[in-house]
Amino acid sequence: MKLQRARVVITGVSGGLGLALLRLLVANGNFVVGCARHKGDLDDKDIKSFHFYQLDVSKPKQASYLINSAAKVLGAIDVLINNASVTHGLKNTEEITPKEVLYCFRNNVFSTFNTLRYTLPIMKAQNNGLVINISSRCGRRAVPRLAAYCSTKFAIRGITEAVAKEAAGTGVKSISISPSGINTKMRSDLFGADESKKQQSPERVAEVLYSIMSGDIQVPNGADVLLLKEKEPILKVPET
Repeated sequence: MKLQRARVVITGVSGGLGLALLRLLVANGNFVVGCARHKGDLDDKDIKSFHFYQLDVSKPKQASYLINSAAKVLGAIDVLINNASVTHGLKNTEEITPKEVLYCFRNNVFSTFNTLRYTLPIMKAQNNGLVINISSRCGRRAVPRLAAYCSTKFAIRGITEAVAKEAAGTGVKSISISPSGINTKMRSDLFGADESKKQQSPERVAEVLYSIMSGDIQVPNGADVLLLKEKEPILKVPET
């Protein structure tokens, strides 16, 4: 799928990778609908450059409103990027509370199911569309003291593969992206600012994602793209 004035929906655009993606897409002439629970690092220039919805896609009714509004505003949905994500504090598994587990799954996994539930029928009717679910390297290789967060990222890859197989032959493609550490506020809050600064920038990850969307990097349906700092993207094709 070549990215030419594409109509894109992104969740979690208030900072980090979501904001970097938003700015890159807009700068290249694409049309974006984005959402977040708060404005975060979005400035006035950002707000004027795209259609912003301040809502929570972990809630089915709000996810429905976002996707249906996007379809009306944009006329179609070419790309859905499920980027919204949260984590919990560093704790051994037995110390993580049920509330923290539910918090991670509600925002990282349920949100993805919700947007997919309303987007996939639109894309299948178009016989065209690209779903990009943002996982993490810790969705391939778990990190100690982040069991709940890691398990949500493993789940994202499972959802991605299932959708890819279900959508085979429809013109709809589903892939996931698994970046290693990114220098974001979420990472800084977990591991400290000095450690976070050693990671890859959200802008670099956004550029690779843009190359995938534009077709410059070819990714098979259902595949996961492992993105390590200062290395070429590594394609991980799912088992058949």
